[in-house]
Amino acid sequence: MAEVGVLLVILVGMFAVTIHSGWNNNPRTGWNGFWHIVGLLSFYSSLRCLLTSDIVRSMLAVILFAGSVALAIESAFQLLVEFPEQRRQYASDPQRMLKEVGISAAEGSAQRMRFEARLYSPEPLATYALTNSLAVQLSGALVAGISLLYASLPIVGRTQHSRDRKVNAPSLGPELKSGEVGSEAVTRKGGLSRFGLQVCQWVLIGQIAILISIWFATRSRAAFLAVGATVVIGLIGRLVGGLQTGESVGLLRLFKRSGPLLFCVAIGCLATIGILWIAFPDWLSAAGRSAAFRRDYWAASWHMLADHGWFGVGLGNFQSYYPRYMLPTASETIADPHNWVLDLAVTCSVPLALVMIGGLLRLLTIGPLPCPGHDHSDGKTAEPDKGNACWLAVGAVLGAVAVLAGVGILERPVGSLVFAVFLACLLAAWTWPLARHQASEVWWWHKLAAIAMVFCLLVRGSWQAPGLVVGLLCYLVSGAGWQSETAGGIAQQSMRSKRSVALLVTVGYTLLLIGFIWQSWNPVLRSSAEVHGVFSNPASQREAARRAAQIDPWEAVWNRYQIELSVQAAVVASNAADFERWQEQINQSIQRWTERESVSFLTWQRAGEHYLELAAKANDWGLAVQPLLHSAGKCYENATYAYPTSVQLRIQLAYCLLRLGDLKAARHQLGIAEQLDQGTSHQDRKIGSQLIWMPEPPIGWSAATNREQYWRPAEPAVAWIRSQL
Repeated sequence: MAEVGVLLVILVGMFAVTIHSGWNNNPRTGWNGFWHIVGLLSFYSSLRCLLTSDIVRSMLAVILFAGSVALAIESAFQLLVEFPEQRRQYASDPQRMLKEVGISAAEGSAQRMRFEARLYSPEPLATYALTNSLAVQLSGALVAGISLLYASLPIVGRTQHSRDRKVNAPSLGPELKSGEVGSEAVTRKGGLSRFGLQVCQWVLIGQIAILISIWFATRSRAAFLAVGATVVIGLIGRLVGGLQTGESVGLLRLFKRSGPLLFCVAIGCLATIGILWIAFPDWLSAAGRSAAFRRDYWAASWHMLADHGWFGVGLGNFQSYYPRYMLPTASETIADPHNWVLDLAVTCSVPLALVMIGGLLRLLTIGPLPCPGHDHSDGKTAEPDKGNACWLAVGAVLGAVAVLAGVGILERPVGSLVFAVFLACLLAAWTWPLARHQASEVWWWHKLAAIAMVFCLLVRGSWQAPGLVVGLLCYLVSGAGWQSETAGGIAQQSMRSKRSVALLVTVGYTLLLIGFIWQSWNPVLRSSAEVHGVFSNPASQREAARRAAQIDPWEAVWNRYQIELSVQAAVVASNAADFERWQEQINQSIQRWTERESVSFLTWQRAGEHYLELAAKANDWGLAVQPLLHSAGKCYENATYAYPTSVQLRIQLAYCLLRLGDLKAARHQLGIAEQLDQGTSHQDRKIGSQLIWMPEPPIGWSAATNREQYWRPAEPAVAWIRSQL
């Protein structure tokens, strides 16, 4: 019941955080994060009920490992086929590819520089948005695979030594009691020959080689350090555990046993670093610069935590708040602080973060309970829970089919991913015998895999990525080593208590599922279908956007979409009276929108762009432009408050102030922009890579023929502003 109470505290706390964050942000973003947490809590409860025996954990180990192998195979296809083809297409027709991905930026702009940097990056992505996330995923799988290989070595290589050893342990089977600890006892029980196990080992080695090759291709320094530290922890834990035989163990003997092996590991690590230094000198020398980036991220996150520690900013809203605290030397805006502890504290509040971190540490520190169904009073052992293992395998297959179908629905290439999943499933058939024979060791492999992922997430990746957090939860729960209760006496009372808790959890999550369908699933699907099904005239599109906003009142995107459609209608108005009517309507809509979504600088920037576009059209009609320019200036002023280190917004504000005749304020903002330009070493944050929104160009400049040409290079714009001052 205590565990259920903790889950309820997290659930109620996240509900309060979501309500609080929705006052000044897009409410739908916070609610998406809330339901994300609800799904993870449901997943955790299901795992607790399912992973109660070694055979189920063995099946989970095979599934997790096969999934990571599939990602590695997909990454190899990207590196060898997909990425070179994309670069060739971009070199032959850059504008076509930019249009396909929705980018309309001039050559040399910051947005285009980031796109080209990603395009020519040699690092794989698989199905993730960032290479760092793939590195974290592969790190956990690599540790689990190496642990499985290490645990399986005695099966083949220490047979003769094991035959001569008598084991005095009541929980072991009759073969092991008789002294047959080697491969013959195990293979006779599993139906595999010694040669068959050797083949399985070599197949496992091949899969580990695939993982290592892609893992190195991610070039994640944090992942390398995390896996190295985890391997050392695992070796020490294995050595210490191997000495727990009932005899006294001194530090000297422990050093004699572990010292040579740790020395070899240290030599291997140094040799690996040397090879990497020779092969990738620039990559390793950039470690200091990468550490400086993390320092900037964490410093800004710490300042954000000081302002929002008690209630948090809500899941998904970090990127809206971060520019307010971003240091001038930072490289770019980020969606998370690259540290899972800070991420939890900033987004979910400090109190909830302490509860979650405490639960995670508990899962990492508790050890396994007795073998499943074992009754110490009579020495009987219950049959493993094969039913749950079969259901787990069926669920994994159905999940893979659902993922592939989802990728196909999104109209993305799915052929290589289907091949990767199919090949990984075939290889999993060879991994299963090893995992099944070493079932009692699975909890230890998964605990090490969880440690590796937790280490990585301290500086890389985001725990909010579903592909990461689901795998991490699997490793954590499996590594805790929970087992089924035994029959008789107090155990029956415990089982009745567990059934009561399971019933309570089932009813609770059923109600939450109904709430999810009512609050999120139904309105999101209906509103999206309402808008995406309309491709006729602009009036129909505006009406569809209005209905979508009514269907999903928690989604601020539809308000923004209505404003954009209204601005387009105002620009093509046939007379001044219609334009003024549209102008009044747009002004009211922008005020409602900015009051609802006031934190993000993008809200104010887009509102300022709309006002400048309306001012240019008002000037064509001979109407007053000062009120529109004043509104644009206020919007850009709020934008610079939300993102004070943005060179682009400072120049944009200076342009508006110049149009309003406030030369002193314009000179001040231009001076700040030039100081920021001189204070950063990042090319994408300098004046030369910025674009300025100027629907009404200065005298002597070429007129724009479409809205995309309203964006002007910042350097000539700054020179013109300076000439007017």
